[in-house]
Amino acid sequence: MAEFMRSTDAFAWAMEEDPRLRSTVVLVLMLDRSPDFDVVADRFERVSRAVPLFRQRVVTSLPPAPPRWEVDPDFDLGYHLRRVTAPEPGDLDAVLTMARRAEMAEFDRARPLWEVTLVDGLTGGAAALVCKVHHSLADGLGGIQIGMILFDLTEQPQDLGPLPPEPASERPAPLDGFAHLLRYDAGVLGAAALTGLRAVPMTALRAARRPLGSTAAAAATAASVYRTVRPINRTGSPLMKDRSMVRRLAGDSRVAPSVRFLGSVEEVRALYWASDLLLMPSLYEGLANAALEGCAAGLPAILSHAANVDGIVQPGATGWEVPTGRHRPLCRALEEALATTPSRLSEMGRRGREHVASQFAPNESFAIDKMVAIYDELMAGVTPF
Repeated sequence: MAEFMRSTDAFAWAMEEDPRLRSTVVLVLMLDRSPDFDVVADRFERVSRAVPLFRQRVVTSLPPAPPRWEVDPDFDLGYHLRRVTAPEPGDLDAVLTMARRAEMAEFDRARPLWEVTLVDGLTGGAAALVCKVHHSLADGLGGIQIGMILFDLTEQPQDLGPLPPEPASERPAPLDGFAHLLRYDAGVLGAAALTGLRAVPMTALRAARRPLGSTAAAAATAASVYRTVRPINRTGSPLMKDRSMVRRLAGDSRVAPSVRFLGSVEEVRALYWASDLLLMPSLYEGLANAALEGCAAGLPAILSHAANVDGIVQPGATGWEVPTGRHRPLCRALEEALATTPSRLSEMGRRGREHVASQFAPNESFAIDKMVAIYDELMAGVTPF
């Protein structure tokens, strides 16, 4: 049975009609030598059978239902997996140029949303995989599952046995669109009714105890819902306003006169060790890995509230924390850091390293336990339709 897109994916799918707002994911894997293409094809065939989205295409539904995923009856691995020879001089820059072009090109919306290119002929017999996927296919658990299929732990490829069965596909029938719309409406009404029944007693009790507060909360919720579902008629983030279809972004950007782009660096620790201070005036951060890495390398840090996730820096002891988006406190913190003696900065960096090691260093099962706990929390109380 076809599955409807999640609301977040459907929102992004509609937004990507503007080519400047695409959020395609492109991954470049550098290989020591060119692999056996037959083995590569076998592994991606397995991925397409084991991970449903790699065989599914997006099909438009009748409003108000979101688009849905359906197995592509004309799936062709030869379209999604390609093999090319790198252009001269066959170095990393040539591969990155191919990756940039892949990033700018639109997906064929009649096919599953992924493409992989094996690039042969690199310097020293090396090769590369340029993997292009839609963001809706690139969640963390899916990436782990794909990696377990694609990669071996030894140099020689392992025999994975017979291929899994192909996902069943069906040609669309004339009234399928109406059937899917009815199924979607029924699911929405059922979920709304169930949620309403659960919420009515508590809502009534809150309204009786705090009538004014409950009215204000209801109004705020309604406004939030409206902001979420209203049509997008302007760019919300200033970072999006300067996006364009220009491929050579660094050379055309306004920061080019002030910033030197030195390319990629494999040994990031050397950069931290050559630095005196870590500065992250971020407006938004997810996990703030750079802050953890810098403090673990023994650097005192100046972090915004957004970057100081879970108290990475201890103000006054291992660095400075400043309000997000305010330049004057940031300038004062920089002045204090520049006026601090080298020995004091070194001591702050040492304490920061000890703090990060004691509070954030993972044990063997840390990542798995954390992920399981998150999913347990998300799924608690969820009742399937």
